[in-house]
Amino acid sequence: MRVALMIPCYIDMFYPLLECPKVEVGIQVPEGEDLRNLASQIKQHILSHLAEYLEELEANAVTRQEASKSRRQASASAFI
Repeated sequence: MRVALMIPCYIDMFYPLLECPKVEVGIQVPEGEDLRNLASQIKQHILSHLAEYLEELEANAVTRQEASKSRRQASASAFI
């Protein structure tokens, strides 16, 4: 199996008027079918547990927001 990878060029972020060529690199992967099957299994697992992962993400975001808010309040009260 041959895999083509596109390597992005980041010069256009800093110099948008310059042309930035895209580089394509092809590599030969002997276990390509195995990698494709593994990727499919990972995708199926993520999709079947997506609700749980999103709930966990939300809980972590709320926890971080509350911690950040309490740090700001503590910092503000230190100046008073």
